[in-house]
Formats: sequence, structure tokens, C-alpha cells
Amino acid sequence: MTKWSDESSEILSLGGWFPGRSIDITCWTDWLEDSGFVIHDPFRSFIAEFGEIEIEQSGPGIAFRRSTVEFDPSLARGEEERFLEWSMQVHKQIIPIGELDQGRYFLGLDEDFSFYLVVDWLARFGAGKEGLDNLLGGGAFEVLYDQYPAQLSAVSAILVIVENCGRPRLGGASSRGRSCGGGRPGTAW
Repeated sequence: MTKWSDESSEILSLGGWFPGRSIDITCWTDWLEDSGFVIHDPFRSFIAEFGEIEIEQSGPGIAFRRSTVEFDPSLARGEEERFLEWSMQVHKQIIPIGELDQGRYFLGLDEDFSFYLVVDWLARFGAGKEGLDNLLGGGAFEVLYDQYPAQLSAVSAILVIVENCGRPRLGGASSRGRSCGGGRPGTAW
């Protein structure tokens, strides 16, 4: 990935990032591969460098207010189908990388290094430097879909029916907030 702005470097440093940082991401890649994701190099390099970074920020941004960003793929446990469905829709492998605004939005990254907001609508911050700068600095994003397309809604409805009939989904609320590569104090896999 090309170097990002000095402002983004400063923001990332506040969350504990430093040049050359690298953590073990095996537990995340194992879980994601078991969930049906094909792990691409942009995900590996990004999450090895920024995984477990949490940046608490607020205030005005460029296009929207700045908010807390946490790079921890496990925060999207239980949402694997959502990411896989959107991936099929845009013909990109969007892999979870964390959350924005204390869980209000999920974050994803595709093989072109594009950053996404992933909820029941889908938006893209941009690719590479521009995407990361927009994500961290409250910059503009492009809404790709303002709601689930009809065929995805039907798949989601079937998954809810199946889940409510007692079939557990991958992950779940009990795994929320647990991290990889060292973990937070008091948490374990």
C-alpha cells in the first residue's frame, strides 16, 4: 500500500501503530477461511500491520464526523454471510477488518485495497491511500447500494429462519470483542 497522509499516520499512531508493526493473524485467517472467504494479500498485509488498533476520535471530518475506528476482524463474527453476500453483489472479495463508530458500521477490505462500510447498505471509501485517509479523516464515501438487493434479502431471510430453528451460525455474540495476535487483557479465544 502506498504511504498515506501525515494526518492518517498521526491518527494511527494514537491507536498504537508504529512503522514496521506486524502481528500474528493466523486465528483471523483460519476463522475467515473456515467461513468461506478467500484471503487476499491486501487483507493479510493490512491486518498484520493494523490489527488490534483502536482509534478513539470524534469531531468534524471532511465530509462526515470522525468516529472511533477499530481494526479487529473478529468484531464481525456472526456477520460472515453479510460480507459474502455483498462480495457476490460487487464481484469483489470483501473481508471484514473491523468496525466504525463503536459498532454502528462494519468495515471491509477487498483485493483492490478498497475500504468499505458494510451494513444493510454498502459504501466504498476508495482504494489505498485515498480510502484509508477518507476512513480515518471523515472523508467522503460512495454509496454503492442503499439497501440489500432483493435476491440478497431472500437469502438473508432464509438464514434467519434457519438460525431461529436452532441451527447455530458461525461465530456469535459471545465472541464479540475478542482479538487475535495477543488479545485484550481478560479475553481469550
